[in-house]
Amino acid sequence: MIAPQTGPDALSHCGAVAALMQTAFPPDFGEAWTEGQLRGALMSPGTLLYLAQIDNSLIGFALTRTVLDETELLLIAVAPDSRGQSIGSQLLLAIVDHCQSHHIANIFLEMRENNDARHFYQHHHFVIIGQRPGYYRGQDGQKFDALTFSRSITS
Repeated sequence: MIAPQTGPDALSHCGAVAALMQTAFPPDFGEAWTEGQLRGALMSPGTLLYLAQIDNSLIGFALTRTVLDETELLLIAVAPDSRGQSIGSQLLLAIVDHCQSHHIANIFLEMRENNDARHFYQHHHFVIIGQRPGYYRGQDGQKFDALTFSRSITS
């Protein structure tokens, strides 16, 4: 079972989450957060950390922030050697379940346009609602649009 964590429980996992990001996110885009950035986000009200673990070993995580009746999916990642086992789907479904039980109306996320995860989100009923031209920049200086997705939550 994947349950959201906050406070000291969530903070105690920052090192493992930061390490997982280094292997899960392509280095060409600098999208992995530092441990300090994670700690800062987790200190903000409404921020939750979801962990997927096997035998106390972290294999995936998601980070969300909720304000009023909207949740933003800030980060989600699965360890490369654990992909293809529905871990990402389980994390996302845990977020949806939490949102439903807390009467949250929508989940939003933003991602680089050429990120293959786009198909994952569309499979999970997210729709593109906006685009920011040239928002992301690769390490080679190439610019990429950001796509904003939304999913309505119904109980």
